[in-house]
Amino acid sequence: MINILLFFLGLFLTKKESDGGTKADRKNGVSTGNVLAISGLLIAGYWLVTNALSKYRQDSTLANAASSIPTQQAMQIRDAFEPWGAFLGWAPGTDEDALFAVAPLITDWPAVQTAYFNLYKENLVQRLQSELGSDFVKFSQLLGTRSTGGTGTGSTTGSGTTTGSTGSTGTGQTPNPYTVPGLPDIKGKTVYVLSKKTVYHTSPVRRTFNAGATLGKALGWKKVNGNTHVVYEYSYFGSTGTFPFIGWVTEIHDVYAYTVGLK
Repeated sequence: MINILLFFLGLFLTKKESDGGTKADRKNGVSTGNVLAISGLLIAGYWLVTNALSKYRQDSTLANAASSIPTQQAMQIRDAFEPWGAFLGWAPGTDEDALFAVAPLITDWPAVQTAYFNLYKENLVQRLQSELGSDFVKFSQLLGTRSTGGTGTGSTTGSGTTTGSTGSTGTGQTPNPYTVPGLPDIKGKTVYVLSKKTVYHTSPVRRTFNAGATLGKALGWKKVNGNTHVVYEYSYFGSTGTFPFIGWVTEIHDVYAYTVGLK
């Protein structure tokens, strides 16, 4: 739009310079300065409106990140592009393994692209092609290939075990209490803090975990006030409270899903 305005402004000024302006122009007091002022106001107005809309979309996307899986996945992809953050627009390299890890979990690719554009103002497909080169085909083939464990279809055997294509549920097995419909089985995966994020434990002891820190082993998912959280076990060597009073202690914590990665 700005280019179009500048194009017509250039044509107008070229015509004015070539014929010195028309009588009507001189009579009405139209000058090059007036034209420049009006054009400048139009361009500035357009710039302000488009930037305000862009900022609104960015803020809205961030506000819904905790409850939006596509937004969380878009943020994970961005973190994979800049695994150690960016300094003056330069990043040391793309974490391709992280990209290939998140791709199978993506079930709404268009929504991820939209969220990425709203947050970072760039085309996700073009960025992926630039970062991955020929491996972009591999990324595309991996999209949405990981299903939720334990929900596959299959046959019922005489032992009372139902076996499916993606998991099995048998007699005597305790179902995982940390499951959310539509989200994949992540139990046992390592949970770590994404770049530019910080995670806090507030009880029983306050702890701070910065980007890259390992939090523990994932147990699954849960919803907290409509927000998606990753539940994990945190273990440390310390006081147990019972004889021999020292050993490995395990705590269960949960954290906003968009602040952590899984591997």
